[in-house]
Amino acid sequence: MNRFSITIAAAITSLSLVAGTAIASGHGDPTVHGKKRTTKVKGHYAGTNGAGRSMSFDVTGSKKFQVENFAVDADTECWNDFDGDDQSDQLLTHITGFSGNVKKDGSFDIYYAPDDDTEFEFSGTLNKGKANVDVIVGGTFDADGTPNLVGVYQCDSWGDTYRAKRGGN
Repeated sequence: MNRFSITIAAAITSLSLVAGTAIASGHGDPTVHGKKRTTKVKGHYAGTNGAGRSMSFDVTGSKKFQVENFAVDADTECWNDFDGDDQSDQLLTHITGFSGNVKKDGSFDIYYAPDDDTEFEFSGTLNKGKANVDVIVGGTFDADGTPNLVGVYQCDSWGDTYRAKRGGN
């Protein structure tokens, strides 16, 4: 009787049995992939979108990681015409202070919708010291771009992707 045994020292992403021989493949960077996570995801992340607007956040925790201090600048289109040119006005918004949990696969979803007119959504993935975050903001804002549930400017972004690196400024 043939016995099959295998000793593996790295994370396995696939295992195949080919002509009686086991073939395992994997990688040595268990930052957030699969069930095994390390503290390699922890730290400060900073980056921009394609227009150069900034985003930053911190990843903290030990067994369960959290995104904290999420901050992003997002371009929005407002439904109001404040300058009298018969065009929708643009407003650079400044969203700060959000947090959420990081899932085992390295993804996170932060969603805030306190009323029918306000919605902030930040959906991201962490992988090998990098982050990709889709950002959607909408609601009422003050003239300086600060969210305010009774603000004068009613504005929406139509979604944008931000890229960041751990250890960024």
